[in-house]
Amino acid sequence: NQFSNHSIIGGLYSGQIVIWDLRAKQVPVQRASGHNHPVFSLNVVGTQNSNNLVSVSNDGKLCMWNLNMMSAPTKTIELKSKGKQQQQTAQQSTTQDINCTSLCFSEGDTNSFYAGTEDGTIYQCQINPQMGDDHIIEIFEGHQGPVTSLSLHPSIEQSKNLNGLLLSSSFDWTARLWNPRISTDSLFTLESAEDYVYDAQWHPTIPGTFMCIDGEGYLDVWNLLEDTEVPIMHYRTGINALNKARWNSDGSKLVIGDSNGSVNVIGFHKNKVNASQDKIDIFDLVVNTPIQTEKLDGM
Repeated sequence: NQFSNHSIIGGLYSGQIVIWDLRAKQVPVQRASGHNHPVFSLNVVGTQNSNNLVSVSNDGKLCMWNLNMMSAPTKTIELKSKGKQQQQTAQQSTTQDINCTSLCFSEGDTNSFYAGTEDGTIYQCQINPQMGDDHIIEIFEGHQGPVTSLSLHPSIEQSKNLNGLLLSSSFDWTARLWNPRISTDSLFTLESAEDYVYDAQWHPTIPGTFMCIDGEGYLDVWNLLEDTEVPIMHYRTGINALNKARWNSDGSKLVIGDSNGSVNVIGFHKNKVNASQDKIDIFDLVVNTPIQTEKLDGM
């Protein structure tokens, strides 16, 4: 919980949500039941003075919680999409659950979010739709396996036009970069992993820089301002798969959890990353230029 340094929140395979207090003993101080399927993603959204927990299970059920009163969700919605199969008649319509495996909100937003799913699709959604009861705004397709993580580029003063770039990772061994403002197609497919990519997260203070981790124990750091084909660091931390990683607030350290249950802290030298304003401006032009398709004569 970014608004409470002593609070750690976890989602369980049973569908329960548990909260640990680092000032108390090792067992959870709270347990909540609102899901019947595994909870793969949690987000605390809002501000320091007003925040809520959002949880989503892989049957498409999304719950909002008041962290001070976890007896029951304050709001529950079912995320569903229209079936991809062709309809036999115009009157028929089918829906299917969105099997969520990842979730992310932009900083300060409590309504709009992105959800990654088991089939590789990413959905842009709203908790409170502006019109009707359809929570789906946009659909992004490209990954060929479950989406393991989503991350939105942070608000950084010298690179405001990069805010909102979406980073995703998947079991298809890739990370992808998207600009939802201009296209539903991915801008880049980033391939350096040796196995499933379990997590990818933007650096909190350096524009265009992110890390990703994979099932072979590799940590990759990319500086997209320099290169969109090769990471600036490709480092194997050990023999265990790396499952989850997060930067600290200033990006000087990286906390990584592995499949053996170990957590490691790695230092990161930010001054070694070239993020000059010229490079930011060039990358800004690349990612914010609408993709043009030319129609060839005779085609």
